[in-house]
Amino acid sequence: MAEDKVPASNSERMLSEAITAYVLFSEPVDFTLGEIAGALAEDYPALQGWKSMLDGAMDDRLINTDDAPLGALTRDGGEMLLFSGTKGPFPGPLGDDIGPAVRNTKGFPDVEQVVANHRSYLSISCDWGKKTDLASRFLAAQMVTCVSALFAKLPVCVGVYYWNAEHIVPPDRWVAAAESAAAEEWPLVDWVSFQIVGAPGTGTLEHNAGCLTRGMSAFNGHEISVTTAPMTPADVVLMATGAMWQLLAGGHVFKDGDTTGREGSGEKIKIRYQPEEHPKSLLPVWVLFPENSPVDHETEYGQTESVAPPPGMGNEVNSEKGFLSRLLRGRRGGNA
Repeated sequence: MAEDKVPASNSERMLSEAITAYVLFSEPVDFTLGEIAGALAEDYPALQGWKSMLDGAMDDRLINTDDAPLGALTRDGGEMLLFSGTKGPFPGPLGDDIGPAVRNTKGFPDVEQVVANHRSYLSISCDWGKKTDLASRFLAAQMVTCVSALFAKLPVCVGVYYWNAEHIVPPDRWVAAAESAAAEEWPLVDWVSFQIVGAPGTGTLEHNAGCLTRGMSAFNGHEISVTTAPMTPADVVLMATGAMWQLLAGGHVFKDGDTTGREGSGEKIKIRYQPEEHPKSLLPVWVLFPENSPVDHETEYGQTESVAPPPGMGNEVNSEKGFLSRLLRGRRGGNA
């Protein structure tokens, strides 16, 4: 049997890791994989075609999240969706630290109480046959999100810990994310978390913030950083989300020295590339410099590599409409 290729970089490692969601419950839950396959086809008709498999054979025996379940849903294309758990609350015997996920979580005021009080969980993961192209990674996240949303609709679900972004999402928001994913749209604020940072020495984030994303690298091996500027955290997240949309949904490939900005806003945001080997990096990062940032991009990263544009024009990012849909059509067509 051929051995799995060892990732040559952190970027490759992020693309090779399974998309994983941990559904947190206030009490153990009983289910069968056959029930889940049926509910998936009913709630998300475009995603039907999965069948239950447990211990290597078709099996609809009752599973309880408190009994260390292990099973799978499969499709004829060879894709597999894995279910696992262990007795008691997360993290169980794995010893994973959920603390960073709590700190990264935004818009979930009760998250600490939810984590402290949950009593059972179910892990749902998919790597889409270890394929690393953007369409395959989207399909893996789409499946994990929609299947975990079936459980998030239960009254005993108290939250979903999305491991690839290391944050926790309220059940109702996760269900909405699944609706977006099923419609081939990117629920970016649920698939990506934002670590808000303040300018050094300011002691406040309210009007002088920046951010670093976590989770985009699960799709393209890169993350986004916004340098600190006189902006609110909400504005910083909006800027980072816009850049992610251009890369993931708009089909654009950034170049070091490009300029971007919201359409019609007149803003000019400089884009600089920070490689994985940079002292400040663990992954390749596209660094955004708002116009009002006190940090000079050339002081930080040197002169830009982009070719100077003609007079009156700029090195601006333009997105491609319908990019993701065409990728998915091509991906599915290639598997036919």
